[in-house]
Amino acid sequence: MITDVNVFPLTYSNNNTVALASVIVDNAVAVNSIAVKRSQEGELYLQLPQKLNKATGKYEDIFFPITKEARDELNSKIFDKLQNPDKNMDIKESFKGEPNIDVNIARYQKPLENGKIGSGTMTVGDSYVVKNVSAYQRPDGSTRYMLPKYKSLSGEFKSIVAPSSPEMHQKIGNAVNAEVNTQYSYYSVDNQTFKKLRDEAPEMFKQCSSSDGKNVKIKFPTENKAEVLNTLAKLSGKNLSAPAQAANAATAAAPAVATAPRR
Repeated sequence: MITDVNVFPLTYSNNNTVALASVIVDNAVAVNSIAVKRSQEGELYLQLPQKLNKATGKYEDIFFPITKEARDELNSKIFDKLQNPDKNMDIKESFKGEPNIDVNIARYQKPLENGKIGSGTMTVGDSYVVKNVSAYQRPDGSTRYMLPKYKSLSGEFKSIVAPSSPEMHQKIGNAVNAEVNTQYSYYSVDNQTFKKLRDEAPEMFKQCSSSDGKNVKIKFPTENKAEVLNTLAKLSGKNLSAPAQAANAATAAAPAVATAPRR
């Protein structure tokens, strides 16, 4: 849930942007560079932080809600703050429990020259996704991560997404480290079986891709292979005695992709 929101109205803009906003999700991560824009019809809408996908030549959201409820919450809280600037929107105390951080990193076959060893996504709670999460290997072999940034006009790099506290920085770092050091196996399942697996046992796997439209590639810890194959066999009604394609932590897989609801 959105646990804090700030909106900064603009006195002048040449691109229909009327304000900039920042939010905190689950008291865990701060998200900046959210633009409040006005359409030609006079309606307000949000433009979430974007980055250019060099492969497609198109701009893509790098932070987005993955449920209608989360999108409605994001819109309503930002618009409410814009229309009621003096209203206290610090609602951190309303969030109870430990923030849930799930990282899905695809490792490269070999590290890049800058030490980057993979990239992927981070899910905050069960409603918001951050793309362009990068993992790097330090010279001593330890792992560090980087969340999305942008280069300002002054040439300075500024955070689009950042941990909300030192404790969350440590939590995200631990999640990235565990992810890149886990040995995974991969399996492709048809869409119908995938939907059943997602509904009945979402904790058993991570989604990798759905490249051909008919099958979905999933990954899961190799140590859980027997349990996952048994579950898939029950859900699909097929004999899945053949082992899934195994891969160690250094094997590349397509980064996890979560589809943002269309505006």
